[in-house]
Amino acid sequence: MNCEFSDPVNLGTDSWAYSSMECVLSESEIPIELVSSGDGEFYIDKTLNYGDIITITFLSLFLGLIILKTVSSLVFKEKN
Repeated sequence: MNCEFSDPVNLGTDSWAYSSMECVLSESEIPIELVSSGDGEFYIDKTLNYGDIITITFLSLFLGLIILKTVSSLVFKEKN
């Protein structure tokens, strides 16, 4: 990431701050990607965080248990 600060402001007693900052990201540093598909465009995040991992794990376990319950109920039907 390459950032450039501009418009310095004197805060008094030898203190300075910048009122604007512009940053340029190289192609490999961009954390999102624009995806164009038939009817529309959307952005997708190219990073994975702990919240995503927990959500994916929970949904995978939930889906796996539903599939296991359905298959076991078909295989081991109770006979009356």
